[in-house]
Amino acid sequence: MALNSHVIESLKRESFLFSSAITYYNHLIKDMENKYEKSTEQFLKEFEGGILGDSQEFFDWYAYVRLRNGWIEMQKAIDEVIN
Repeated sequence: MALNSHVIESLKRESFLFSSAITYYNHLIKDMENKYEKSTEQFLKEFEGGILGDSQEFFDWYAYVRLRNGWIEMQKAIDEVIN
């Protein structure tokens, strides 16, 4: 089934919005990496291992990563449809 051109254009706009969200969360994540002088991968290992404690900033950082990853997955799904 071919997609209507209006549907394709709507999906392209959504993909662009997802790119903006991904960029926003990447910026927040980079700020946390710089502040705590560790990679997100290292942070996740320590946070999920219970090493870091309960700082609100750590929960925020964790949320930024989860949200960004969710946007990436949704963008991939849309891009598979429109490409």
